[in-house]
Amino acid sequence: MRERAVRPVLELRNEHPSQWAAVESIAGKMGCTPQTLLEWVRRHERDTGRREGATSAEQQRLKELEREVKALRKANEILKLASAFFAQAEVERVWQANLQVYGADKVWRQLNREGIAVARCTVERLRRRQGLRGVIRGKSVRTTISAPEALYPLDRVNRQFKAEHPSRLWVADYTYVSTWQGWLYVAFVVDVLARRIVGWRVSASMHTDFVLDALEQALYARQPGRDDQRTVLGRVDPPAGALEDPGIRRTGHARMGVLVQPLQAA
Repeated sequence: MRERAVRPVLELRNEHPSQWAAVESIAGKMGCTPQTLLEWVRRHERDTGRREGATSAEQQRLKELEREVKALRKANEILKLASAFFAQAEVERVWQANLQVYGADKVWRQLNREGIAVARCTVERLRRRQGLRGVIRGKSVRTTISAPEALYPLDRVNRQFKAEHPSRLWVADYTYVSTWQGWLYVAFVVDVLARRIVGWRVSASMHTDFVLDALEQALYARQPGRDDQRTVLGRVDPPAGALEDPGIRRTGHARMGVLVQPLQAA
């Protein structure tokens, strides 16, 4: 049909002022519209090389390639979903196997060590989707804040950390310990002669009361029969910032290390 309709247009082209005029004169006889016949004529010209453009065979091949690309994209999406599911399971496995402390970097390195090639951004995205979190390193803790304008405590023993009898000289200090729940502060009182801890307290915050509680415990341990420990201690609330007085560590920090070393060795 197309060839029979196109042939008269090509043969009678020179008898008409334009190609469109030839198409209009023949389209009605062939039982098709002029626009359809013109499209057939131009397609024939492209197939025979008379007009620039893709031939019918090339257009058909292009359509087949487009269908193949569409099928490949669909298969690729399926593979991506399967790969993401596999990677998600592997990320959770490594996180669980390492006590749930690994972050994105360590999980990514462990997967690569096991031969599982995965991008770090993928690991981070999967961890965020699953709600997996590693242990976050806390900030450094300062237990001594320098205050040059503050009054330094008096050195009541003239730096002679010696005692001839128990409970004659005690030294106290506090430090911090990292735990799963966060930083905890530990205050302790050491008997200089016995070199043993006679009182201690643990607190979640750095305040004066928990240090005084350690001292009260030491007093009670050394004098268990007395009920007026607060009177013996003469406990009064110290001024704000007393625990941050820089003189506390300047006076006794080095000596406290010497006293506590035998306890750590034991």
